[in-house]
Amino acid sequence: MGRRSSNPNLPKYVQMWKGLYRVRMQVPAPLQARVGKRELVKALGTTCLRDAERASHAIIAEFERIIRPPQEPAPHVWDMMAALGQPGGVNLTIARTPTPIVTFGEVITLWANERKPTSRTRRDFETKMDRFAAFIGNNNIASVTGDDIIRYKESLLSSDLTHKTAADILSAIKVILRFAFRNKKIPTNPGADITFSAKRLPQNELRQAFTPAERALILQEAIKADEFIKFANLIAAYGGARVAEIAEADTRDIEIESGIPVFHIRLDHRQPGQGLKNHGSVRRFPLHSAIINAGFLDYVAGLPAAGPLFPMLKIHNGRLSDGASRRLGAWLRRIGITDRRKVFHSHRHTFKTLARGIMAEEIHDAITGHSNGSVGRDYGHYPIAMLAQAIEKIQGF
Repeated sequence: MGRRSSNPNLPKYVQMWKGLYRVRMQVPAPLQARVGKRELVKALGTTCLRDAERASHAIIAEFERIIRPPQEPAPHVWDMMAALGQPGGVNLTIARTPTPIVTFGEVITLWANERKPTSRTRRDFETKMDRFAAFIGNNNIASVTGDDIIRYKESLLSSDLTHKTAADILSAIKVILRFAFRNKKIPTNPGADITFSAKRLPQNELRQAFTPAERALILQEAIKADEFIKFANLIAAYGGARVAEIAEADTRDIEIESGIPVFHIRLDHRQPGQGLKNHGSVRRFPLHSAIINAGFLDYVAGLPAAGPLFPMLKIHNGRLSDGASRRLGAWLRRIGITDRRKVFHSHRHTFKTLARGIMAEEIHDAITGHSNGSVGRDYGHYPIAMLAQAIEKIQGF
């Protein structure tokens, strides 16, 4: 059935096509009229073989279900009893309701149309449901049982995933099952009574800020690195910006206001599928003089007036930030930051630590896009000159 990949190192039916992996399965000639196609193809949207292999399982299972020739149903016990009573006996045949076939993908599409999640959240749910479907070997949400979910929970907890990650995966599965049940796509909700409370990580396993020596090392090495590594680390170190805010920015997000270079974090010019963490992430903050002195404005001037701020980055799993995060993390390990609690996001922790001692909380919250729940802070903007004066208090190495 179907066509295997020509590359023996690739999983069955997975192939590279125009730079991205996809699943391709031929439909046998006798079944093409029924299926309506000569082959079934679905893009996996990733350049990572490991991610492609994980995502392919549920798709292959669905393709095989589509291609599989229809089977005659096995005789039901009531039908056999009725047959024993024929002829002249009482017809005991009872109408049976077949299990509906509703794929996880169909339900996620309905859920997304109603809830309008971000593209990133939708992809995250799709990935989690694909992996669950691959685990149970079935892409029909109507056939999921409580035992399936419990087995998957036990599998997650026996892996090297954190409790929080396992809880996030199970929560997504329960959300989709609950939506399917409430919208009459499945007769019961098999996840209704299944619970799991994630164990909080101990303090010594949480992400941590860089030490002064680590921060100095990073800034010294960043100056010698390529343009993305250099400017991403400088912007994060002197402004506390997140990796997605930097990696997915546009050249039009770099502005000059009252003579001050400004980084305007917003959605306006970002590519389709790229996003921000929340509403509070939208903000403007002045660029520290250390970033300007490193040649950042000259770098921006050499790019097209409208386009990616870092055009060398490629989309991975639907996001520029995904590949960027891996690239930054690998660089940190290469220069000697080996503590797994110290990651690129540690710049944000470090900036907040430094800022607390030298500027008002509402000022460094405005720079980093944090919120303390005060409604008043949602109104108006802080003058760029005020923010620039504060941000210049952050020292270099």
